[in-house]
Amino acid sequence: MKLDKDKIGRFIAKLRDEKRLTQEELGEKLGINGKSVSKWETGLTAPSLSKLENLSQILGVSVNEIMNGERIKQEEKEINNKTTIAGIRFYIDFLKKQYIFIGIVIFTIITFIFSFLFLISNYNKSKVYTISSLNSDYAINGYLVFNQNQNLLIINNINYQGNNRGTSDEPKIKEINIFIMNHDLNILSFSKLVEEDMLLSEVLSKLSFSVDESKKNNANVIDYNTNLDELELIIECKNEQDKIIRTKIKLNFEEKFTNNKIMY
Repeated sequence: MKLDKDKIGRFIAKLRDEKRLTQEELGEKLGINGKSVSKWETGLTAPSLSKLENLSQILGVSVNEIMNGERIKQEEKEINNKTTIAGIRFYIDFLKKQYIFIGIVIFTIITFIFSFLFLISNYNKSKVYTISSLNSDYAINGYLVFNQNQNLLIINNINYQGNNRGTSDEPKIKEINIFIMNHDLNILSFSKLVEEDMLLSEVLSKLSFSVDESKKNNANVIDYNTNLDELELIIECKNEQDKIIRTKIKLNFEEKFTNNKIMY
């Protein structure tokens, strides 16, 4: 059945006048504003399905009569009205279920998209390595951490364990400089003056340092593309005679964690 909005509007206006209701009063009873009622009555819009049953009760007519825009015979009214109301309720319930289903589908798709983008942007971008020495005269303990925001290299301790440790041949030093180099690029520099001439093992046992690439303005950054096998730790010591003792130490990086799995 094709609805005649002008006819429906005139019928609603007539019934409203009979009930001595203003447009605002009718709208208030229906939970809408008076402008919506005015649009019905001028034929700009028609009452939504969800409002028809309440509107019919307020105006004292059947839903079928409102939809037809005129009164119908009494013997047809009850049968047609029950059928129409049942159909409207079924349709409203169907729409609600459809909206809920569509909402769940949209939410699931959006969640999947954001999860996928997050996974792609972070996949294999966080790594943790332990650092050790490949030189038997030095034991090194440290960490290298890669993530999206910063790269952090930490040396917790360097222990000298050469054959002359604890003997009269172990050098006493008054200055120590430590570098981590990537070929000719200086990744880390650390210097310390020793107030009293101390044994190399004593000085090293008191050292720990780190480099946070996010806080270095002109850093030679260690990143995901760096060949870690090419990094070296260099120790330069100035002894009592101001002689420079230079030692190159190859570093071993062992991967302990990487976020390259969907589930852990």
